[in-house]
Amino acid sequence: MMIPRVLLLIIILLFTSCAKDHIEVIKEKEVKSATEMILTFQDRPQEKVQEYRWRTLNSYEDFIKANKGYKSDLMAKSMHQLADIYMEIEENTYMKRKGSFDHSRSRGLYEEILKLYPKRPENGGILYQLARGYMEEGELNKSNRMLERIIKEFPDGKFSQEAAFRLGEYYFSLNDKQKAVSYYRQALKGDDSSLYEKSLYKLGWSFFQSKDYEGAADMFMALLQRKGISLTPEGKEEIGEISIIERDMVWDSINTLVLVFDYMGDPSKIANYFKVRGVQEFEPYVYRKLGDIYLNTGRFKEAADVYEAFVNTNPLHEDAPVFQSKIIEAYTRGNMVDLAYNSRIKFVESYMEDSIWFKSNRRMAQKRIKDLVDYNKGLIKTDMYNLAKFHYSNARSSNKKDDYFEAILWIRRFIDIFPQEPESINLRYMLVEVNFIYAEIYSELKEYEKALAEYEKVAYKYQPSPFSAEAGYKILFYLEKLAKPSGKLRTDSDYPIRLADGGKNFVKAFPEDKRVPEVMLNSAEIFFQLDKFGESREMAEPVLIHTLSTDKERYTAQRIIAESYLKEQVYNRSEEEIRKAISMIPEGSRKDLPLLERALGSSLYKQAEGLRAQGKKLEAAEAFERAYNTAPNSDIAPLALYDAGILFEEALQIHRAIRMYETLTIKYPDSRFAYDAVIQWGEISEEFKQFADAAKIYEKAVGITTDTEQQEKMLYRSFLMYEKANDSDGLNNNYRIYGEKFPKSPKMVELTFKLGKNKEAKNDISGAKELYEKVVLLNEKLKAGATLETSELAANAQLILSDYKKRSYEDIKLVNPLEKNLKKKEKLLKETLAGYTTAAKYRISDITTEATYKMGEMLEQFKDAILNSDRPAELTPEQLEEYNFLLEEQAFPFEEKAISTYESNIRKTINEGIYNQWVRISYDKLAQLLPARYKRNEIGERFSGDLTAAIADDPGLYNRRGIMFRENGEFKKAEEDYLKSISLKPDFPEPYINLGILYELYLGKFTDALKNYKEYVKLTGNSKEITVWIDVLEKKRAKKSQN
Repeated sequence: MMIPRVLLLIIILLFTSCAKDHIEVIKEKEVKSATEMILTFQDRPQEKVQEYRWRTLNSYEDFIKANKGYKSDLMAKSMHQLADIYMEIEENTYMKRKGSFDHSRSRGLYEEILKLYPKRPENGGILYQLARGYMEEGELNKSNRMLERIIKEFPDGKFSQEAAFRLGEYYFSLNDKQKAVSYYRQALKGDDSSLYEKSLYKLGWSFFQSKDYEGAADMFMALLQRKGISLTPEGKEEIGEISIIERDMVWDSINTLVLVFDYMGDPSKIANYFKVRGVQEFEPYVYRKLGDIYLNTGRFKEAADVYEAFVNTNPLHEDAPVFQSKIIEAYTRGNMVDLAYNSRIKFVESYMEDSIWFKSNRRMAQKRIKDLVDYNKGLIKTDMYNLAKFHYSNARSSNKKDDYFEAILWIRRFIDIFPQEPESINLRYMLVEVNFIYAEIYSELKEYEKALAEYEKVAYKYQPSPFSAEAGYKILFYLEKLAKPSGKLRTDSDYPIRLADGGKNFVKAFPEDKRVPEVMLNSAEIFFQLDKFGESREMAEPVLIHTLSTDKERYTAQRIIAESYLKEQVYNRSEEEIRKAISMIPEGSRKDLPLLERALGSSLYKQAEGLRAQGKKLEAAEAFERAYNTAPNSDIAPLALYDAGILFEEALQIHRAIRMYETLTIKYPDSRFAYDAVIQWGEISEEFKQFADAAKIYEKAVGITTDTEQQEKMLYRSFLMYEKANDSDGLNNNYRIYGEKFPKSPKMVELTFKLGKNKEAKNDISGAKELYEKVVLLNEKLKAGATLETSELAANAQLILSDYKKRSYEDIKLVNPLEKNLKKKEKLLKETLAGYTTAAKYRISDITTEATYKMGEMLEQFKDAILNSDRPAELTPEQLEEYNFLLEEQAFPFEEKAISTYESNIRKTINEGIYNQWVRISYDKLAQLLPARYKRNEIGERFSGDLTAAIADDPGLYNRRGIMFRENGEFKKAEEDYLKSISLKPDFPEPYINLGILYELYLGKFTDALKNYKEYVKLTGNSKEITVWIDVLEKKRAKKSQN
């Protein structure tokens, strides 16, 4: 038997699974085939089913109960299959005969599966079965909870779409449209086409009942598009092959869609709906169907409005003429005669052969509409002609703007519709006349743009008439008002270019008009101001040969041509044209001559600039000179002279350069280039060593400029030139002027010093002394304004004044009368020492060391003067010996003071690194006066090579070069060379002695000096002289330590 064999297979397989530690070894397809076999028994005769069903199910139940403790996917699937069998059995006809459903058995097993296996992907199917069971039992709330769980827990499962739809249906039945819409929208996310379409349909009804008419329209149209329904512009429906149920849904959707748009109200809302969503294939149908409904129910105006809404929204649609015809039909059936008549006119205007619609549509559509247009034209012609004439007469009578507008409108409409009819000829003349008057009215109202538009039609668009030229001129007149509202051309609008182009149009259209020259000139000037120079000349050149042009107009045209070339930088051509303009100046326009001369000068100047840019200096200079000669009274003349001078100078045409600068200075002293020209002129004289001339030229510059800084600068340069020229009179005069103009200038210190030098050179010592004293005084008056330069000059002046006294001091000899001469000499000694001390206090190193040396020298001389003074004649030999002894006691303190003074210069070397000729000879003096302390002779020959060049690694060379560096005061370099010499040959004695002298006398490093002296003694054994040096240094160190 078949059933026991299958059950045996299932049992064997299940037990095998349990025996292997619950490892799943039963294949899913084997279990499925077994359960499907069981289910097939329902198709067998009732007796067989009865025989096997319960035995099979009981065995299956016993097996599951016996193995219930073993959890596995296979067990879950077995339980699921058994619960499904329960569900099917519960729904069979036997259970139905009892009058109600009872799914408690299947539900118990389903719920146990959910409890044991809560995360199974197949649980969505279980929830669906539970929901179905509850629904069949009438437990709708419980059913809905199962459906909501499906959506929440299995949103992408195969039951979620149906769950969402069923929930939508439930809430729709409760009139809860908000929740219904939410669930229907979720149902749209599924793959079941039937459920998708039903959801669209029910969404449409939900929105409609919620008065969201646009939302309802969206849903119904989406459904119809999905079903491939064709709704034609003629109001027909093409549904095709679909089921009866679907057909009912589709028809209901179509009818409700039209109803939706009716409920929207105003036709403009229909238009807005389709405008927002773009072109829709159902749009013509909706308008047509709704309009036809209104038409057939006697709502004629509403029908016309709906048809018109489509035409206004879709003016180029292929079926727009059909809708326009329906408008006429609606007005006609509604007995609205005027509206019907105007609709016919609009039909003809909108769809005749030259209309935009006609040009935009297919030939078949054109052909279909042409007969309708001709038919309607015949119905409107006579009335339109009479209307046009009526409005013309009415406008002439009332002279009102609105009436003229109506007249123009009706005349133009008739001519547009019937261009070849005889009536149009008469109307065209009327149109020109009323259009001109209409433009005049706008201009009087200062509505210039509207006036211009109307004048444009009369002048250039209509057939020629007596009004054409006047209208063309009016265009120019009012454009000029707009382009020059305050008399000056606007550059922030397009009016200027419209005005200029308008002139071109006028000249072309009305060449014989007497105003043509004036118009051409005006356009030429506008183009010129707009930097359109080619077009400017294009308008100006014909004026020169026009028979109606006056002399003044020809001159003006020539001037515009010339200046346009100048603006374009075509300078050779501009020069030619400017000369022509100058020759054409009318008697009443002579005031223009300077302007033209300046323009000519500018042209020549620019040509000169071009030559300069090419490096042709001489040709450029001559061109600049020509520009000056051409326009000497223009502002370009001084610049041309200056540039010519510069280039003549560069071309070595010196005399011509001077002539340019001189002319500029004389003729244009107020020019901003005059000052620079004078400087250039002066510098040429200076370069050629004509210093006196240069001085006078620079003085001339003082009178040209009002800038005090420049004036002072020029006076200073003039003074220097007089100084070079050795012109005492010039120097004195310049100094006087400088002092008057700039008495407090720091430069006065320098000029006073220089003038003192000049007088000194001329042996005017008295005058020189006076000036040197003034230098010191002037520097003192500067106080905080004193500079290093003025202080140095004051120090020099003080030094020179002290030198003067020193020479007087030296001239006094200590001869009889001894007492008198001694007092004089001692007095001068004190005064001179005081003067040198003052000079030294300026702390200018060269002056300080010089003053210091000279003070030491004076003290030394005073000692010698005392020792060499005359002796009294009456002294005995013993007395003379005692007298000499007393003199020596008086004299030698001055020697000590002299030594101390010289040593102060030495300290400047050691402490400040100052070494110059005065310091050097101070060393020499000290070597004579204190040889034990200062007389040190370096060992080595004099270096004769280049001090900056590299030398070979020869210790002798480095030693010799070190001596040279020391003599030059470059002590650091001397030290480096001595050390290098020692490093090259450590047992070479000469650099040791030389380095010791450097350290002792020039760097004050006594310890280092001792070290090197001792090293020298160690290497040579020559200790006699060096021992003395070492002893002196030891004592000096000891004394320094005691202090």
